[in-house]
Amino acid sequence: MNLTNCGVFELLEDRYYDVDDIDGLIENCFTHHYTRKNDCEVFEDVLAFDIETSSFEYGADDETPYFFDADLYALMQNTILKYSDAIRSDIPDFDKKRLKYLHLITLSKDKGIPIDSYYKEMSDIYPSYFPDDIYHPADQLQKIFEVIDMIKPVKDDDADKCAIMYVWQLAINGRVVIGRTWDEFIYVLTKIAEAHHLHTKRKMIIYVHNLAYEFQFMRCFFNWSKVFAVAPRKPIYAICDLGFEFRCSYILSNYSLAKVGENLQRYKVSKLVGNLDYQLIRTPETILSEDEINYCINDVLVVSAYIKEEIENEGSITKIPLTCTGYCRNYVRKQCLSAKGKKARDEQFYKYHKMIKKLKLTVPEYHQLHRAFMGGFTHCSARFSGITVQNVDSFDFTSSYPAVLLSEQYPMSKAEVVKVNSVSELKHNIDLYCCVFDVEFTDLEPTMINENYIPKSKCYNIEDCVENNGRVVSCSRCGITLTDVDFNIIRKCYKWSSIKIGTFRRYKRGYLPKEIIMSILTLYKDKTMLKGVKGKETEYLKSKGLLNSVY
Repeated sequence: MNLTNCGVFELLEDRYYDVDDIDGLIENCFTHHYTRKNDCEVFEDVLAFDIETSSFEYGADDETPYFFDADLYALMQNTILKYSDAIRSDIPDFDKKRLKYLHLITLSKDKGIPIDSYYKEMSDIYPSYFPDDIYHPADQLQKIFEVIDMIKPVKDDDADKCAIMYVWQLAINGRVVIGRTWDEFIYVLTKIAEAHHLHTKRKMIIYVHNLAYEFQFMRCFFNWSKVFAVAPRKPIYAICDLGFEFRCSYILSNYSLAKVGENLQRYKVSKLVGNLDYQLIRTPETILSEDEINYCINDVLVVSAYIKEEIENEGSITKIPLTCTGYCRNYVRKQCLSAKGKKARDEQFYKYHKMIKKLKLTVPEYHQLHRAFMGGFTHCSARFSGITVQNVDSFDFTSSYPAVLLSEQYPMSKAEVVKVNSVSELKHNIDLYCCVFDVEFTDLEPTMINENYIPKSKCYNIEDCVENNGRVVSCSRCGITLTDVDFNIIRKCYKWSSIKIGTFRRYKRGYLPKEIIMSILTLYKDKTMLKGVKGKETEYLKSKGLLNSVY
């Protein structure tokens, strides 16, 4: 291994290093530069980590996992077989089978190995799978299909699903170390930590694309001093006692790894697609092909290139926010609090501090708002589910989120809890205020056949429910938390015999502050003016990302 005179950051796609090479990497491939932030020292090195795993099942009545013939499966992988029209006509549903087995073999009319030649070769190696008394190419191809079905992993609805890590890769400033066990990974991190005297106040950041997945495998191998998660089993970052902070690059970018690679501007590397068959069960003892290793290498190099570009854009790894919305928050905060002169800045700060204090939520209020939160309405109509509909048209709103942020009014006051005693009082509040409230419907029935708006997952104390793929068609009783916007939609889609209102909060309506509106307009202007302009790709992606995060 020759690591002398290597650049500090350099993407190496054509080579990788073993665990035994870590001493040389430590000596030659780290920056040894750190930035102080608050009371911590954070190294400016770019580290990215990823694992590949295999899933299998334990049978309900058997403690033996369902492994299959991995060597045969690997040998058959990426095979191209040449067929004739006669073979095609002799095999029922040929085109369907051709697609079904495409993950392993390709059937081509123009190129590839003749089926009888391939069958003879496989029969010599695996006579138990490919008996030598099958002579016709069509029958031989049918037997090949049967073998593929035979060596696929067994699925059992009563089985316990398990997974193991069979390879890990750690990119250090563009150089990839590959290992096969958790002991090796802990060894590498320990060596790095000792060489740089790391601890919880002197640390390195390791980016992981979808940390939520990797964390479930590695959480038992480290002592964690701090974990911050946005939901159960969904950490944004996790700091271990060795002095490494694992961060989620997926939450930072809000893009798939393939899309992150497409958006790179200065460091060109892309995610390899199709080089890793996830149906094949592998263990740390499985020999990996060159294509499989390259797949692993590129996964961490894409993340490395992305983080390196972000460091160059922001000036330091310490200035990279935790999430993609962090960029937007920083930008809008700067626009809201900036002003010419100290006096003006102080006045601006006081104005926003007063507003934020006024809009602060209580714990019960937060829980009620959380109950009311719903995702987008993308439900399929039950009338057309499973049917191919011809001559369909559609339309879309351009930049719909920014548009409503500018044109609509939002809660701009502290919540006022009021008692609603009648339908007229309910209508009065909904017409004049932004509202969130608990409601119980009796004898709820639809007034239209095309759509059902209420999601069953958001209901409580629901009885006699008729369900349309997760949506409530009708019920004798149903409790739910709604906003005024929800209620105005529901009263157009349903009817009911009676309604009870529980906790009812109302807020004064108002437009967003001028500085936020101007921020949105500026970002929209930048996005539209920079789109398609040669040489401005980085600026366009940045303005587009900021605009999409304003919501």
